[in-house]
Amino acid sequence: MRNTVTLIILMVMAVITGCTPKPDVALINFKSQIVDIGYIKPNSRPVNVTFSITNNGGKALLVHNVASDCSCAVASFTKKPIAAGDTGSINIKLDPKLISAKGHYERPIVVHSNTKPRLHTLIIKMFVDR
Repeated sequence: MRNTVTLIILMVMAVITGCTPKPDVALINFKSQIVDIGYIKPNSRPVNVTFSITNNGGKALLVHNVASDCSCAVASFTKKPIAAGDTGSINIKLDPKLISAKGHYERPIVVHSNTKPRLHTLIIKMFVDR
């Protein structure tokens, strides 16, 4: 009897939480906000890093711009509106030849969107070995 009551309570909770409406705003969710690409040589080929994004809100998600503080990282991203529940991506092409010194680096990538807050930061970590 006790197990039956527990099961019924769990089922009711699952139904209630599954039926909550999505907020009428865009909500950006990143599969991961930090990517560590490890050791790279300065003369190696460009490295491509992809950040997966999902709109967990009830309004279309718009990514307005993606920028880096370094010319070594060039961004491309999903430019069309991302509907509620759909996914998109942010792709960063990182060119190690444009990094001037040996050492650990964390490259911030700033995402500007129609969410609140409007700015989100992604990080690419690496060690450049000269």
